[in-house]
Amino acid sequence: MYKLAVVCFLFLQTALTAQVRLKENISSGKLPADTSRICTFQSYQDASNKYVKSGFHILDTVPDFTLFDTAGKPVRLSQVCAEGKPILLISGSYSCPPTRDGLDAILPFILSNYGNQLNIFFIYTLEAHPNAPDVCPYYDSIIIPKENRKDKIACEQHKTYGNRKEQAKELIAAKSLTIPVLLDGVCNEYLTHFGPAPNSAYLIRPDGVVFNHYGWFSKSKKQISYDVYVLLHSLKMKPETTTLKAAIDSTNTLQVRGGKTYTIEIYTAEGELFLQKSESVAALQFPLNQYILKPGDYTIRIFSSAYEYELLRFVKN
Repeated sequence: MYKLAVVCFLFLQTALTAQVRLKENISSGKLPADTSRICTFQSYQDASNKYVKSGFHILDTVPDFTLFDTAGKPVRLSQVCAEGKPILLISGSYSCPPTRDGLDAILPFILSNYGNQLNIFFIYTLEAHPNAPDVCPYYDSIIIPKENRKDKIACEQHKTYGNRKEQAKELIAAKSLTIPVLLDGVCNEYLTHFGPAPNSAYLIRPDGVVFNHYGWFSKSKKQISYDVYVLLHSLKMKPETTTLKAAIDSTNTLQVRGGKTYTIEIYTAEGELFLQKSESVAALQFPLNQYILKPGDYTIRIFSSAYEYELLRFVKN
């Protein structure tokens, strides 16, 4: 037995910014003292090394938070959402080689193509590969990457908020970052809720809903670029000009029309990409029964050749 839940999200920018309702705030909103101790973090291990099962997934509404930059300036997510621009959140640390790679190879591309149309923030979290005797929080063991030895990067795990601030400043200087760098809270609130992951990223709509979650920012240039383009395109469109329509009928067939080609993505409740398929037809009939066999919650993303999209949730009991 199947049922359809939470259908279709094509929207106007003005509708999104009228009232932004995020989930409950995960932070205190108060600037920690430099001497504030960093809370103990229970290690999180992902055998797949994809880091998509943790955190939030497509169609989830994220919680609000207030984090501070290295100068103590606060940034509240709900206020940023109210500006009406999509938000790209990137997390990581200086001791994480993929973080450094992504900041070198992906961030400049995104800034040059979409910088004025996005609000982009880097959230500085726990060191992925701290010096001994501290362990990697994702393997619960001491791991010093060869890239760190080569580049002579040695970071202690943050014992205080001030330690975290100094490490963030070192990353900012090393990578000449121009985007705001925010410090995770003393109890690692961002990492705990939006991760745990060493270098994840989120593209968030102005209404606070996740458009996509990337387990590794450093490996997601093509996907992020495409997603940003589609999301920005949809924000500029008026309802009367949109042509993409998608619905699931009583036979559990996904009916799609309004384009020349379509890409269907199906994600599991854990955020894993379950299926991706493209079709070149005027109207698509996609029999979900042939592809979704196991009970569970699924998220479906449909993209058209006109760079329109629709999102649906599908529940198999």
